[in-house]
Amino acid sequence: METKKEILAEFKRLGFSLIDENTVFGPITFGEISIEVTICIDQDFPFKTPIIFLETISGKKELYKNIPYKWRHLDEWVLSQNPSDSKFTICCLHNWVPREKNNARFICDRIYSWLKSNITETWVPEEDLPTSKIIPKQGTAARLILSNEFIESCMKELKPKEKKLYKLIHSKYKFKGTGATSRNGVVSNKYALDDIDFNSPYIYFFSGDRETRSTCLDYLNIKKLDTELNHADSLVIRLPSQARFKTLYQLLEYLRVNEYISSKLIREYNNLPIVVIFRGDKGRTEVVSFLCDKEILNRNGNMKVQMISIDTIPKRQTEIGLNVGLIGVGSLGSNVARLLVNKGVKTLYMSDHDMLKPENLGGHILPSVFLYANKANAVANYLMHHLVKETEIYSGNNDEEVFEKADLLVVTVGDNEAFNILAFNKLQSYEKPIIWAWVSPHNIIHKMVITSKKTGCLNCFFLLEKKNETLRHINEKANEELSKLDISYIDLCGNPHTVSFPERMVEFAAKIVATISLYAKTRRFEFDYLVDYWDVNTSIPNTFTGLLNVENECGCEGKGRENNV
Repeated sequence: METKKEILAEFKRLGFSLIDENTVFGPITFGEISIEVTICIDQDFPFKTPIIFLETISGKKELYKNIPYKWRHLDEWVLSQNPSDSKFTICCLHNWVPREKNNARFICDRIYSWLKSNITETWVPEEDLPTSKIIPKQGTAARLILSNEFIESCMKELKPKEKKLYKLIHSKYKFKGTGATSRNGVVSNKYALDDIDFNSPYIYFFSGDRETRSTCLDYLNIKKLDTELNHADSLVIRLPSQARFKTLYQLLEYLRVNEYISSKLIREYNNLPIVVIFRGDKGRTEVVSFLCDKEILNRNGNMKVQMISIDTIPKRQTEIGLNVGLIGVGSLGSNVARLLVNKGVKTLYMSDHDMLKPENLGGHILPSVFLYANKANAVANYLMHHLVKETEIYSGNNDEEVFEKADLLVVTVGDNEAFNILAFNKLQSYEKPIIWAWVSPHNIIHKMVITSKKTGCLNCFFLLEKKNETLRHINEKANEELSKLDISYIDLCGNPHTVSFPERMVEFAAKIVATISLYAKTRRFEFDYLVDYWDVNTSIPNTFTGLLNVENECGCEGKGRENNV
């Protein structure tokens, strides 16, 4: 596996220029089309995926105007209220994991394949993951919360090319300079866009979206924000399927040229929230939201828009005398935490770097009052107030503190990059027992691997899966089942989410806690790995267990269980 220094040197041999110690710049060509890219190699390489910025297309730098409408797997980063400032990143390193082959040549080949696929409009199935026509990504504290039901109702009410004003409710605005807030109950379209401080957080929801109303009010209440709200007229536009645009700038131009935003309409407002609904990649519904001012109709001036992030509420499908550490408090981890506290764990240390979002509701144990709180802190708060077991609970986002204080560690991190950093870097030499647990989409496979000084490492298990006939057969059957199913859905802002079954997640969490409970009593594990396989038409999984020895191809320092039972 190449180091960062080695991969930068390899890029230089391939004709790239070294900009600094983290960045290279160079061309990629297919046929008559040439692009220039900047590749950023993070200090955590190879555990963290390199970021690839698209800089030019056939010498043209104004990408916000010049990106072809049909190009796919390209993310837009809206850096300011001026869409011409946007940067674009190429998404061609799907499912990145640290491997020997993932060198500079591999990265260049992936960019070349991406360019070729966009030009020929032919994609290899494994490269053609769900994408979106437009994904404006901006760090903004303005959030519009939508339910799928509300968007579906808009799709039924509005025909393609139609638009309508809806009532939008939001938390009160704070103004630049003075710090004053908007008056209670005022129609906020009267305020100039330049006067509103968008460094402050704002929550928006439609008055007719009953599902999100209670969620938003719960959030505002728990955050002790001013629950006196403002309202505004908001323009909802449904575009036809043949609408041609890829970037935010191109979308705004399309709206202006086709007179979706008329001078008569915009004249009435100093700012206007706009929600655009359209059929995106492969017929999926996509939504973009922003605030604009009167200048959007000025062809000689700069467009000015303030992006509003969209979060969606999707359709929702006991005695342990140990200090247990839990890294990752998502759907699986939160259920493990709840069962551990119910069971009566001595001390529970939790760490998570993510916050609870609307799309987490349903699978996670937390209710909506904890929206946008750190998951570990929120679960600790929830468990301490809702469960009767006497357990000391500590939480935050300090992984190292959890590593140090735990007698046994449970890792249920769902993010691949974070998992790899833990498995092959931070915890590679960890001497206390670790339970690694993860699930596949649709919960067809659950895997629990226990590593310690007496076993092989996690990489030994991955090598064993290739050699062991039973494990290999399970993976083949699971892949066959998954090929028949949608492994993820795309929410309204273009984010993919894994499909899972909460009852299976709870069942798996129960097995993890039962394993911990037995270890607390006997100080030994009855197995080193457990694999649950659920046939699509069964309610009970087939379970396979075994011991994990050191694989010769790995060469890790574990001693294996065959001679250490």
